[in-house]
Amino acid sequence: MSYQRVGRARICRPRSRRSMTVLRATLLAPLMAVVAGCTASQPQAPPSAEPREESALTVEVVGRQFWFEFRYPEHGVATAGELHIPVAEAVTLELTTKDIVHSFWAQTLMERVYLAPNTTRTVVLKADKVGEFPGICADFCGLGHTSMHFRVIVEPRPKFDAWLEAQASDAGEPIEPLA
Repeated sequence: MSYQRVGRARICRPRSRRSMTVLRATLLAPLMAVVAGCTASQPQAPPSAEPREESALTVEVVGRQFWFEFRYPEHGVATAGELHIPVAEAVTLELTTKDIVHSFWAQTLMERVYLAPNTTRTVVLKADKVGEFPGICADFCGLGHTSMHFRVIVEPRPKFDAWLEAQASDAGEPIEPLA
């Protein structure tokens, strides 16, 4: 770099095109990082204000370190890491967390929903096809975050009802004595 005096100020003038490119990159890189960081950290817009479809099923989703609990309060059933829902029916998800910030994201079924401690977000989910769909917590929530996966199992109504009934029934007596 060479400097040229203009009045009292010294102006930096690059010696070559390469040094000018380096100078531009040095100045632009931090600016681009700040702009990218600001856009990436914008809070998610709430789910659209379209008229909500009535749903017969409500599932309470609780984000914990480092797993999701799914409660079916009307049936006295709770699961860890598996959300079962009937196909082509609207299901109300009441999402909350007790510990830290999480985000609930079943990529192929719904938008990401951010969860803050002691607040409840309500989302209506309607899956159009039968199958098993992966989901994750998409916000870093601690050292066990990478294992915070869940599955959404979408099944026909008769199969869903049979699963719900099996979950609500007693476990029964063991077939063999414990060792």
